Amino acid sequence: MATSKTGVTMNLSPSTRVGDVFPGANVTANWTLLQALQGGGTGTSGAEIILVRAATARLLNAGFDHEKAALDRIPADTSAAIAGGDRATMIALGARYDTVNNGVCKAS
Repeated sequence: MATSKTGVTMNLSPSTRVGDVFPGANVTANWTLLQALQGGGTGTSGAEIILVRAATARLLNAGFDHEKAALDRIPADTSAAIAGGDRATMIALGARYDTVNNGVCKAS
């Protein structure tokens, strides 16, 4: 369970539906977060799948790291990118999430 900067509590589990976290989801709306973490594909639908995979991982990392502002921003930005329907925008946002997800560990 994680709480965002605006006070929204997210109780995420492997069985949480993508559409409950990312309201703009189309193709992946009925998938579980576990299914989303296994995603990939081609075309506009594939771009949504790729983005939702990266966004799910980013959201879980943000919750673990107590990044309250990110917990608000990730679902909103992801949903907006999907709603826009532009493949390049979805791929770019997914790549940005992947970069943060794969960043250098700051543990001392």
